[in-house]
Amino acid sequence: MRLAECVFCKRVAADSKKYAERAQRETGGELNILDSSVAQGTDKSFLVHIDATEGPTQVVDSEGRAIEERPAAGALSLDILMYRQDGKWRVRAVTVND
Repeated sequence: MRLAECVFCKRVAADSKKYAERAQRETGGELNILDSSVAQGTDKSFLVHIDATEGPTQVVDSEGRAIEERPAAGALSLDILMYRQDGKWRVRAVTVND
């Protein structure tokens, strides 16, 4: 679950809505996780750091035809700020560095 103030989460949700309205979807972009770590914050939050590589992606139409192709992003790192509330993990923020 995400918090309303997660800017990254809002962008992903908006992109997903845009694709759905156009009967399109994005495929690919598999992450190969190279390393990860978790550090506990002072306010019961956790910072998850992930080093990864991301594969190529495509935007496809409702028939499955590729209408846009993007090359592999290569190496990137993600920082995900999370915390637990009401028995569920919540995402407070995501930062992607490439």
